[in-house]
Amino acid sequence: MWQNPLPQGNHLRSVSFVDALTGWAVGATGTMLKTGDAGATWTALDSGATNALNSVSFSDIRTGWAVGAGGIILRTSDGGATWLSQASPTPKPLNSMYSLDNFTGWAAGSGYTVVFTEDAGRSWSTLYSQITANAFHSVFFINRTIGWAVGDNGKITRTVDGGNRWADQPSGTSNALGGVYFVNASLGWAVGARGTILRTADGGASWTQQSSGTGNWLTSVFFFDTQTGWATGGSGTILKTTDGGDTWMPQWSASGSSLSSVQFLTSQVGVAVGDLGTILRTANGGATWTARSPGTRNSLRTLRFAGVNGWAVGDSGAILHTANGGASWTPQSSGANVPLYSASFLSPDTGWAVGGNGAILTTNDGGETWRRQSAGVSNDLYSVFFIDDRNGWAAGDAGVILRTSDGGAAWLRQPSSSINALRSIFFSDIQNGWAVGDGGAILGTNDGGANWARLSSGSTAPLYSVSFPNSSEGWAVGAAATILNTRDGGQTWTRQFAGTSNQLNSVFFVNSVAGWTAGDNGLVFSTINGGQSWTARNPGTTNSLYSVFFIDSQTGWVSGQYGTIMKTRTAESTEPTATASSTSTSTPTPTTPSPTPVPTVASATATATPSPTSLPVPARVSLPLIRKESN
Repeated sequence: MWQNPLPQGNHLRSVSFVDALTGWAVGATGTMLKTGDAGATWTALDSGATNALNSVSFSDIRTGWAVGAGGIILRTSDGGATWLSQASPTPKPLNSMYSLDNFTGWAAGSGYTVVFTEDAGRSWSTLYSQITANAFHSVFFINRTIGWAVGDNGKITRTVDGGNRWADQPSGTSNALGGVYFVNASLGWAVGARGTILRTADGGASWTQQSSGTGNWLTSVFFFDTQTGWATGGSGTILKTTDGGDTWMPQWSASGSSLSSVQFLTSQVGVAVGDLGTILRTANGGATWTARSPGTRNSLRTLRFAGVNGWAVGDSGAILHTANGGASWTPQSSGANVPLYSASFLSPDTGWAVGGNGAILTTNDGGETWRRQSAGVSNDLYSVFFIDDRNGWAAGDAGVILRTSDGGAAWLRQPSSSINALRSIFFSDIQNGWAVGDGGAILGTNDGGANWARLSSGSTAPLYSVSFPNSSEGWAVGAAATILNTRDGGQTWTRQFAGTSNQLNSVFFVNSVAGWTAGDNGLVFSTINGGQSWTARNPGTTNSLYSVFFIDSQTGWVSGQYGTIMKTRTAESTEPTATASSTSTSTPTPTTPSPTPVPTVASATATATPSPTSLPVPARVSLPLIRKESN
């Protein structure tokens, strides 16, 4: 379930309205949205698909089609409440759908393919196809017989018999064409790469170039009448003409995201959709456009909760806060202009965040105000972890490990025995801690960090996250789908496998059996047996995920690329369940023998203080980040 941005953050590729109020939009990973108030608000529908949906077309308020990757064709007869998959004649991606009525429709896509139905989709036939990597990007019909398809290399083709036969038309350009629209059988426009706008007044027998004033890719064109039209495209481009295209004027879109589709419901009310879930609406012909998809698009590197209060931190000093479990998120002013990579919260009031150039921020009022603490270093800090309101650690570039025993009033550098960047640090109690980082580095301490020893991970892959639900059992994840598990406090590590080759950025365990890992391309895996097996979960996005956090075995969040925040309440539960405030006494007894203490370096004393058994294992405290690269 999406929590930021809203209503969701996947790329949107197409919008279709059937009247002045009712419309639909589709996009990546089967995304389907509906509005009943002219685009002011949108609700998510279940398309039943995970394929990218590239185009949607409705013929009336109940009947519509959506097409997309893998040749998928979906049809609804109840306004989108339910969608049924129809047998497609092609496995090639379909990029554009046009339905003329409840029975008749055309779809076009890769391989210069056009498919057709005249029986409400019970059967589809291929009308046009070539052996080529080129694609049609848009198809449009003015009536049951006359239509056009446009695509790569400036290709324009026309049919006058419903698609049985097609004849190419000279476009005069080799630029790819992304959209086509006709107001009648004679007058139409096509738009495409490098700001291309073409116009025809004779049904396409001849096309003339119009000046767009932009070099951005134009992906969509819509005309309300013979004189008034709009085109949208890359970098938030919106152009308008009131003289049939003789002149095109830019409109300010309030968005830098590429816009894929535009439609006007009246001469004044219009909607445009595009990348990162962008939805723009105008009520004055485009003089002003307002976003109907609020929320930050800054990548969010770490997300942490203390009860129903949560924080997400990320690029450009972004901090978001929720006081209701994520139902709504509001920005907080960090006062920092550097990326924030990690956060740690002990209560709804007290927390810390760290980031670029040695930035350490703290709050004691839930983030209403943040104040800077002196790190004493200028290294980027990637991870912060507090065990209580006084004792905390931070780790970062060049093996830097910092410790505070007074809530951050003073931070002292600890000898880390590493020059590798350390990406994540985690303590199970005030004595036992671990840090992981580049080159497969794993460091361990059993004296609160006074001494750190290099542990053998058996891997050279960068490690981005580490989690220990108790002092003996832990997991670390990283590049090349690396998952490492220890049952003896980090002395030995064994490889686990999740069935992917992609990078894993974050891992979190609520107890010794229930855990999750998240990574690039929207990957989420869960385990209920301590990682002996991992099950893929579909969060509903392909955005890379940088942080995963659970407050119990059923309720959790992920955050990541482009401001992504998503919540689940349907994760598979396990018994017993460790909540965010659970103590070490509620953690299941490990099945492995008690671990031998982490080996100390030469200067460590033999009388190092043992781990206190009465200290809590604060699952709610940060499982810091990840990696510093922005996305």
